[in-house]
Amino acid sequence: MPSIQNLNCSEFRKVYGYDDYSISEEERNFPIAYNILLHKDFIQSEFLLRAIYRSQNYYCVHVDGFSPPSYHESVQKLVDCFENVFIVSKTENVTYAGFSRLQADLNCMKDHLNQDKPWKYLLNIPGQQFPLKTNSEIVAILKNLKNLNNIVGDGDDIHPYRYQLQFILKPNPDKPGRFKMAYTGENNPPPPYNVTIYKGSAYGIFSRQFVDWIINNKKARDLLKWCRDVYSPDEYYWATLNYNLKLHAPGSNSIDDETNPFLAVYVAWKYSECYGSRNKGYCTFSIRDLPTLVKRPEMFANKLRINYDALTLRCLGEWVYNKTLGLVPSGV
Repeated sequence: MPSIQNLNCSEFRKVYGYDDYSISEEERNFPIAYNILLHKDFIQSEFLLRAIYRSQNYYCVHVDGFSPPSYHESVQKLVDCFENVFIVSKTENVTYAGFSRLQADLNCMKDHLNQDKPWKYLLNIPGQQFPLKTNSEIVAILKNLKNLNNIVGDGDDIHPYRYQLQFILKPNPDKPGRFKMAYTGENNPPPPYNVTIYKGSAYGIFSRQFVDWIINNKKARDLLKWCRDVYSPDEYYWATLNYNLKLHAPGSNSIDDETNPFLAVYVAWKYSECYGSRNKGYCTFSIRDLPTLVKRPEMFANKLRINYDALTLRCLGEWVYNKTLGLVPSGV
């Protein structure tokens, strides 16, 4: 295919198949908001957007402030080709395990609410995720949730020090100009409202009412302030808001592996089968993982890297595309 750099927007959308899909009435009446958090690999970033793009949905793109200017420029040119895709109004310099990662999602959430579009649910995904479901299948999953959130959470965290101790940003001597989370030697104060802290995932399925509550409710904002000194707060904030039912967050509920499984994203942790490579406990999938991936009930898989195994991404992309066109069996 010709490069996006050599095509105008009309040519690009046609050549890359962005408008190939017919949209059902059910899909049209159930628009979805996406937060897409990117930091590298423009080819993979475009491939992800192409796989999830539909004209009735809304997409907020956050590009890490630490990413090179050339990457920012390429993403901006891509976004400019779509009326329903936009760059977040406030960009964060994202530090691993830092508050900035959580803030990036919140910035997109605020923008989605301020645009006042009629989306029903919000999904947040990084650039290394890829869909396992078609838009139609995703809509069916979301409608079946009946305005409940789908957020994983565990009250028995094996790393309680991450929120019991206080962490702050400090310059990273190994990466000039970057930062890392460092222990201050102090304890973190107890969380507000005597909430129980739940360990969860940075990613989830958020009802619109829950997103509005997160941004505008005082209790949610107070917990957010407390999270500033937590290590990897994005893995605690959503789950803690959702599972402390006394907070009365809209759509709050509990996940049960049998009756109410986590459906946002499949990650193969160290106890799961992986034919690819492992880093920090999770699997980067390879071509031999495809038979497992195509059977998973989750909407997305994490992680896939084009520079590690491009064929896996291409095969998944073609499979989802063919499901959308009805060329292979579909099912939630």
